[in-house]
Amino acid sequence: MVPQLGNTKNIVEYRGELDEPARIFFSSGKTEKTLAELDLREKNWQEMQKDYYFYVSMAKIEVFRGEIKRIAGIGDPAQHFSLAFELAQKALDLEKTALAKRLAAEALTRLFSYKSTLFIIRNSSKALDLLENAIAMDKNQYISLLLQANYYISAPKIAGGDKQKGIAIFQKILAAEHPVYSFIILNLLANEYEEEKSKEMLRKARDIYPESPWLGKLF
Repeated sequence: MVPQLGNTKNIVEYRGELDEPARIFFSSGKTEKTLAELDLREKNWQEMQKDYYFYVSMAKIEVFRGEIKRIAGIGDPAQHFSLAFELAQKALDLEKTALAKRLAAEALTRLFSYKSTLFIIRNSSKALDLLENAIAMDKNQYISLLLQANYYISAPKIAGGDKQKGIAIFQKILAAEHPVYSFIILNLLANEYEEEKSKEMLRKARDIYPESPWLGKLF
């Protein structure tokens, strides 16, 4: 039997079937416990057929591993993003789905923080095309929307940056009231406002996960 992939319509989840470990990580900061859970899930997938579902599920695990290690400041997050991109590419070779395109776009974009300016120049259009295609195919992928909003906010105007567009997308995601998405977005918005507004964003994030060690440290 193929494990549940999650992210069905009308259900808002953070990384599909990885929603539960994501909640644990962001709410409590239990890094080792979360990574151990990902190791177990990887072991289960290794026993499955190496098909499209295998590659997208392993790509999800690798990109989340990279995210965890980036936030916690441990290990080498870039190696996980690189592997996630390779896995997503293999999935795309089999089925050109919105999910596979989003995973490839996210992994590639994450790598920009660790690569040279030349690498970014060569791959930025590819990453944006993958992301825009993923959103066009499935407008219910909240991580795709999160990535798109972050792009609008952080990119220069000449490259399509538009802070107000980005904030509008964030508001749409916040309306879904998913704790992980809301916690991440409020932390991100805290970097975009002046002191008082920034403190307000962090207070709201603290209300979601009072015991999280990542408050104000995600970005």
